[in-house]
Amino acid sequence: MVTGRGKNAREERGGVHVKFEDCQRSREVGFVSNDPNFSIRPDGTVYAEQEVANLSEPVQFMVTARGLHDPHIWETTVKLALAGHPHPSALTKLGKHTQRRDEQADFHCASGDSSTLPVGIEEMLSRVWDSQPRVIKFSRKHQRSSSANGLRRQKRDWVIPPINVPENSRGPFPHMLVRIRSDQDKDVGIRYSITGAGADQPPSGIYNIDPISGNMFVTQPLDREERASFHLRAHAVDMNGNQVENPIDLYIYVIDMNDNRPEFQNQVYNGSVAEGSKPGSSVMQVTATDSDDSTTANGMVRYRILSQTPHSPIPNMFTINSETGDIVTVAAGLDREKVSQYTIIVQATDMEGNLNFGLSNTATALISITDINDNPPELTVRTFSGEVPENKVNVVVTNLTVVDRDQPHSPNWNAVYRIVSGDPSGHFTIRTNPITNEGMLTVVKAQGVYPTPSGAATEMSLGNRTIPVVALPLALKWELMWT
Repeated sequence: MVTGRGKNAREERGGVHVKFEDCQRSREVGFVSNDPNFSIRPDGTVYAEQEVANLSEPVQFMVTARGLHDPHIWETTVKLALAGHPHPSALTKLGKHTQRRDEQADFHCASGDSSTLPVGIEEMLSRVWDSQPRVIKFSRKHQRSSSANGLRRQKRDWVIPPINVPENSRGPFPHMLVRIRSDQDKDVGIRYSITGAGADQPPSGIYNIDPISGNMFVTQPLDREERASFHLRAHAVDMNGNQVENPIDLYIYVIDMNDNRPEFQNQVYNGSVAEGSKPGSSVMQVTATDSDDSTTANGMVRYRILSQTPHSPIPNMFTINSETGDIVTVAAGLDREKVSQYTIIVQATDMEGNLNFGLSNTATALISITDINDNPPELTVRTFSGEVPENKVNVVVTNLTVVDRDQPHSPNWNAVYRIVSGDPSGHFTIRTNPITNEGMLTVVKAQGVYPTPSGAATEMSLGNRTIPVVALPLALKWELMWT
C-alpha cells in the first residue's frame, strides 16, 4: 500500500509528503505524476512546479508507482485542495474506511488480470477512474467599453491547459477525462461533439464525448511510442445544429511510462586496439536506443561493462563512457602474443542507469588486439651448412630458418636477409620464402672452383620489412662439388 497525506498547500511549493511502501514492505519505490505541474521527489515529497496560492478548485492527477522487487505498475488518483477550500466530494468511502480525498490517497498492488486482483482492488481502481474530472468551459468573449465613443473590444480567450493521459493504463474503459461545458446550457439545449485525429478521423474512436453531458472519454489504452499527442476540437451547438460557442482546442498528451528496454543497434560489436597502447586509447563505441521519451529518465540510457574475458593481465583492462558508450583502455599491458582478443559484455540501462527501476539489455563487444613489430626474428641455430655445385646459378644451397612471434604473414613477421661480409665476390644472395619466412641461400654467380673448399665464415643482417635489426654473425659452410 502507498499512502500520502496532504499539508497546507499555501506553504512552500513542496506542500505534500507521500510515504510509499509496496506490498512487500519495501520502501524503495519509483513513481511519476502525469501532471507536469506536480512532481514527486525520491523521498516521497509531492511539490508544485509553479505557485498554487490562487488555486480555487481541487487539483486531481494520477501517480504511477513501481516497486524495487515488483515489475508491475501501480496507479492511483491524487486530489489536492488548498486549506479552507474543501471540495463537495471530499469525502469518499473506500471499503470500510472513510477518508478525505484532499488528504490521503491509497495505492494497491495490481498485477496480472483483473480476475486475480486482491479483494478490493477492482473497487479501488473503479474509484480511481471514476473520480470527478475537471470541467473545461467554453471561453466567453466578454466585452467592455473602452472609450466614450462607444467602441468596444473583446477580451482575449483563455488558454485551455493540456489533458495528460498515461500510456498503458489498465482501465476500466471508457475512462472519463474531462467534462466539456457551455455556460449557455442553462438557457438552451446544448449538444457537444469533438473532431480531429483520434475522434472522428483516423485513428478514430480513441476519444468520444457524451453529446448531452459533455463528458469526454478515452476508450482504450494508449501507446506513446505510437502517438505521443492528439489535437482535438470541441464543439457546442443548439438543438437545431446552430453553433452557440466557438470551438475550443483540446491538446492531449500521452504521458510516457518506462515500458521499453534499450535496444543495441548490433548484438555483436567488433573493435580493435594496438598492443602496447597507453591507457585512454580509443577502442570502439557501442550504441543503444530507447523508444521511451528521451527527455525523461525513461529514455535516458547509461552503459557499463559487466564482464571481460579473459582476465589477463587484469580483469578490467577497459572502461566505458556511461553516456556515450565509448570504450577505451584503462590499463597498460596489452600483448597480442599473449591475448589476441577480448570479449566484453556491455549492459545498457534506462532510467539514467538506475539498476533498481531501469530496464536493461546487453550486447557483446569483441576487441581484437592488433600487432605491432615488437618481436625480432630469431635464427633457430647459429650454423648452417650446404653443398655448392660448380657452374650452377639459382641453386639453393641451404635454408636459414627463423622464428618471429609477430603476426604471421604480416610486414612485422616477414624477414629480410642480407649478406654483410664473407662473400666479397657476391656469389650468393639470401631470398625470403614468402610462405615459411625462411632465408634461401642461393648461388647467383657461377664459378668453376670456389676459392675455399673447406668453408668460410660469413656475416649476415637479419630483420623485418618494417624495422631492420643489426647485423648478426652467422657461420656458413659450403663444400666443393665436382661434376
